[in-house]
Amino acid sequence: MFIRDDRGSYTIEVLFIFPLLLVFFVLTFWFGSLMYTWSTVNYASMQYALDIAKEGQKTGDITNAVKVKLTNVPIKDVTRFSERSSPYNDPNSIVIWTNGNSFNRGDVITAGVVYPVKVPSPLLSILGKAAFGSDTIFLKAHATAKSEVYFEP
Repeated sequence: MFIRDDRGSYTIEVLFIFPLLLVFFVLTFWFGSLMYTWSTVNYASMQYALDIAKEGQKTGDITNAVKVKLTNVPIKDVTRFSERSSPYNDPNSIVIWTNGNSFNRGDVITAGVVYPVKVPSPLLSILGKAAFGSDTIFLKAHATAKSEVYFEP
C-alpha cells in the first residue's frame, strides 16, 4: 500500500482559486463604477430635458451644464462631445441629443445622452466582440418633459 501525502494540497487549491477571486473582486468594482456612471448619465439627461423645458429653447449654457456633469464620472473613456437631433452610437464621442432647438408652451421635449464605455479587460473585450460585435458598451438615457415656458405680452 502507498502512503498518501497531502501536504501542500491546500496551497495548490488556493493557487487555483485565488485568480478567480481576484477577477471577481476587480469586476465587482468595475461594474459598480459602471452603474454609478449610468446613474450620472441618466440624471444628466433628465436635468437636460427639464432645463430646456423651463427655458423653452436649447441654449449653450444648458448644454455646457450637461457636459460638466458628464465629465465628472468615474469611467472617462471618451472626452469628445457631439450634439445631434436623435440618439446615435458613436464609440468616439459622447452624444447629447434633443428633438429640437426651440419649443412652445406645452410642446413635448425629448432629450438624452449616449455615453460610450470601453470594456477594460482583454478577455471581456474578446467576449463582447464575439457576442455583440463591439467591445464598447453604450450607456443610453433619455427623458421627456413638457415645455413650461410662458411668454408674457
